[in-house]
Formats: sequence, C-alpha cells, structure tokens
Amino acid sequence: MGAGRWSVAVSFAVVSVVACNFPTHHGGGGGGGGCQSQTLLNEDFSSGTLGNWFTRAGAPVVSTTVGESPPSAQLSNAFLQSAIKFQTSANCGLRISGAIRIDTAFALIRVVVPNVTRVAQITATDSTVHYILCQASGCNSQLESYIADDNFHLYEYDEVTDSATQRWSRDGVVVLQIGGRFDTHDSLRVNLIALPADSAGIGPSRSYFDNITVIARP
Repeated sequence: MGAGRWSVAVSFAVVSVVACNFPTHHGGGGGGGGCQSQTLLNEDFSSGTLGNWFTRAGAPVVSTTVGESPPSAQLSNAFLQSAIKFQTSANCGLRISGAIRIDTAFALIRVVVPNVTRVAQITATDSTVHYILCQASGCNSQLESYIADDNFHLYEYDEVTDSATQRWSRDGVVVLQIGGRFDTHDSLRVNLIALPADSAGIGPSRSYFDNITVIARP
C-alpha cells in the first residue's frame, strides 16, 4: 500500500455503504431533557466474527487467544468501521470506550462522520498516546507518555450534554477535556485502525481491540 494510505496523518477514504439507521434516544425519564441511558453497542467479539464491522482495509481477524478476556479483534495494517450508525442530539450524548493492546506500531480509535468530519481520536503506541477532541471551530489535542507494557488499556470518549463537555480518559483517568459538545449528528461511526510506523506505510503493525461499547447518555 502507498504511503498516503498508511501515514499516521492520513484521512482514510471511506466507501459509502448501506447500514441500519439507529433510532434517536429521546425516551422518557432520565436527565438531559428526557434522554435515556442505553447501550447501543457491546462488542466483546465472543460471536467469533466481525459481523458488527465493515472491513475498510487489510484482513482483520478475531483472536481466540488474546483479549482482556479472549477473544478480541486482531488488526495488522487494517481498518474496521462500525456497521451501525450512532446519533447524538441536543439532549443525548455518547460514551464510547474500547480496550487496546499494542504489539507493534500505532493503534487508533476514531469517532467520525464518514466523508464529513472527525469528532474524536486517539493515536496510541506502546508508550505514547495522542488525544484529539474536535468541534466545528477546530480540534484540541494532547500528547502523553506512558511506561510501555503488554497490557490492555481502556480508552473512553465522553460527550456529556449536562455539563456541555467532551473528554478522553485512559484507565478511568481524564486526560483531555474541553467545554462545548460537538454538533449533533445522526451518522457517527467508530473506527478501529492499526497503522505501520514507517512513512512508506509498508511496515508491520499489530494491535488488539476488545470490549468496544457505545452508550447513549445525557
């Protein structure tokens, strides 16, 4: 694959697909003007398939031996996108979380409106994580360093309507937070990506993703 496709800064081209529409969550009760907390995706790959995901690049597989509790999704120079579209509204935000173990190179979780905009992203190596939060006016970012290990680490993106904030956390610790929630959308998707580290885009990369959840929340 060419350098443009696998560069860390690349904006992946996304092919339009038909996917199920997820209903807006304005049901009675709860905070945020009637928003109900509801789990929209709870993916632990225990089905043994990648049926909840579109493969955009590479040949991702389900690993039966690795996981916070195996199995998990193993990506090597690969790109998965959630098959389900998620909605936000004036009353309902989202909590999106996923656990990552990095063996080689880069792993990314992206929240995007395909072909339109990036909402949030982490780009992680075994010892650094670049956190990004975006609004219509632009993006804020923060780079953090960590001690390298072979463990899974949990990353969580929170869009909180009650306090009008967005934030990224790692293993329960808030790392980056900004005021003001992102514009409402009805076609958000989650991307899981493993990228090579070399500029030519042909080097090895291998990461494992597990326990991917999406929850509607006030």
